[in-house]
Amino acid sequence: MSNQALQVFCRISTANDVAAQMQWLHQNAFANANTAAWFYHHTNQVFLALDENGEINGMLIVWKSGVAYNTAVIDQLYITADEEEKEIVAAALILQSGAELQHRCIRYVQVSTEAAATMSDKFWEAQGFDISDVPATSRKKILMPLRICLDGKKMKPNLNTQGGQVSEDTTFEYLQDGDYVWGTYYGGEVKRGVLVGKMTASRDINFFYMQLDADGGFHQGTSRSNTEYLNDGRLVLYEDWVWTGDKKGEGNAVIEEIKE
Repeated sequence: MSNQALQVFCRISTANDVAAQMQWLHQNAFANANTAAWFYHHTNQVFLALDENGEINGMLIVWKSGVAYNTAVIDQLYITADEEEKEIVAAALILQSGAELQHRCIRYVQVSTEAAATMSDKFWEAQGFDISDVPATSRKKILMPLRICLDGKKMKPNLNTQGGQVSEDTTFEYLQDGDYVWGTYYGGEVKRGVLVGKMTASRDINFFYMQLDADGGFHQGTSRSNTEYLNDGRLVLYEDWVWTGDKKGEGNAVIEEIKE
């Protein structure tokens, strides 16, 4: 089988395709159709590999971790292709799922013990996974981002000028949809803050923010953040901020994505 003959795509929506997946899961992965139905319904993403005849010969199931920060877990990998084609199918599934996870701004991919056992250590190493640690669940691959994305990011200031109220004790949590960014922040002198912003074509973000201080005061302001990725893939914002309303002052801050 050539790579050109193999098709890989993400979770399908039509009734016939869902039925085909359910049958494949029942025949190849689970003891009964009810278990297959539950797993398919609740999983985060399913990637299927089809051969040149349109037959399913591989499936990869990915969850976004509820424990590890900014991490997805390859939980299950099922390959029914012939032995000589097994690595081609598995590699195609991992490549396609990795591209989708990058688009979703996931930075780390881990492999479950069960999924890791389906392929050799040499195979996982060839796909860019670190296999130096044991157990297999510690295997991890870093996905370098394709675009500026704050969705799901947690960040902390490591520098702020006098007159600013956020500090290393303040945590920012962001969400993003296209060019629109919003989030909350809290900690230190800030009881609770909210912000909303829009990214420009040059990847700067213009924010408006409002906060309730720990002493009960309300304040608001604006900022412009230059965005950049560090060598380790973490995002950093170089921010110029200005208080508006009753509070006066302006300054600069550097806000970095937290380390894992």
